[in-house]
This record gives sequence, C-alpha cells and structure tokens, in this order.
Amino acid sequence: MQRKIIPDAENRLLILYALKTVGAMTDQQLLIVMTDTDLMNYITLQLTIADLESEGKLRRQGDTSGGTLELTDAGLYLLNSFEMHIPVSRRGLIDSGAAQWRERFAAEQMAAVEIFDLPNGEKGLHLRIVDRRNVLLDITFALPTGKRINCLQQRWQQCMNQVYLLLLSTLGSGHTPEKKLPDGCSVLQVSDSEWLTTACDNPTQPTITLMVSLPTEETAHECAATFPTMSAVVRDAILALLDGAQLP
Repeated sequence: MQRKIIPDAENRLLILYALKTVGAMTDQQLLIVMTDTDLMNYITLQLTIADLESEGKLRRQGDTSGGTLELTDAGLYLLNSFEMHIPVSRRGLIDSGAAQWRERFAAEQMAAVEIFDLPNGEKGLHLRIVDRRNVLLDITFALPTGKRINCLQQRWQQCMNQVYLLLLSTLGSGHTPEKKLPDGCSVLQVSDSEWLTTACDNPTQPTITLMVSLPTEETAHECAATFPTMSAVVRDAILALLDGAQLP
C-alpha cells in the first residue's frame, strides 16, 4: 500500500506529538514509531528533525548523533497551538502504541550497547547502564578476534544487573582512600551517596576502560585500585554473562 502524502507542516507536528506522547527518543526510536504507524519514511523524518532542531523546536540530550530528542518550550508551544490540525486518526495511531513504545525504549536507553570499529581493524564493545540521565556504568573493551554476539541489545538488558554486581564482588582489595591509586585511575565524589570510579588497564594504550558509580568512597577506591590487574577477568566474565543470557 502506498503511503499517503502528508504535508510538511503536519509532519512537523507529528514528530512533536510523538515526542510529547511517547517521551524523549533517539532518531532510531522515533523512526520505529513513524514506520510502525506508516506515517513517515526515513528521509522525510531526518529532514524534518533537522528543520525542527535548527529552529529550536527540538533539542538533543547527550551525544550529538545518538542522543535523545525532546521538545523545547518553543516546540511545545507550537504543538499546543496547532495540535488539532493533526487528524484524529493519525494521533490515534501514536496514542495506541505509546505505552508499548515507552516501555521498550526505556529499557533500550537504560541498557545502551554498541559495537564499533577499532583502529587496528578489530571490534570494540561499549556497554552502558543509564538511570534517567545518570550513567551508572560505562565500560568499553576490545572483543576477542572473530567474536560475534547475536541479539546483543537483548542480552545486555538481561544481564546488566549481574555485571554491576560482578564488579562489586570482583573488584575488592581492601584499598583505602589514603593509598595512591594506579596511573589512569581516579575517584570523584559526586554526592554524599555517590562516588564515580574511572579506571583502565593501561593509561598509555588502554584496551579496556571503566566508569562506574558506586555508593561509598571505600568501594570506589577498591574498584579503582583493583581494576588494572583484574580487567581481563572482568572482561571475560562479562562476555560469559552475555553469552549465557536468556533471551526473551
């Protein structure tokens, strides 16, 4: 079936309406909404997003390419002024799927995952746990040569809590805040109940890097002090958890 041609002005309103109804989304998630409802194709979506961003109707949180899009005050004002110009049937398409998309996208945004190319031609793996906009865990490492992981997003969602607990149980050394940390490792107090550990295996040529939010200063220092020598163990344990994750 050929998609009905929708005027540019209405496409703008549809994007604003989707973001208001479903919530902040990445470009890819917004594309899923628009293609699931047969409202917009990829090219039209990207051109319209670019126009709305340049006019200050949308803003992007986080990474400039992969961050989430959300309404600005100007975008919300535009939508509130002209929302009724969107046909009821098209608003209904977005309304009917909003709860399902919201649940799905929230899980994806909390458990972010990416495979990328390294300068040496190998593949790298980037795993994150994000609570709202606070990064609880961010770990990046090189994958073993030839390693492939299918259904990676779903696997990471299934085992991310186990990985966080793995770090707590593995990276303990009795290191105290008074002792000097290894090169390339640091601890930063974020709040009374949050400490941020940053660590790597090798400060000059790192093959694995870690950033993790922890509840106490002692735990944060233990993780930072132990990570350089335990990083290979951590990497292998994470890969084992990903391989063994039960897919839905």
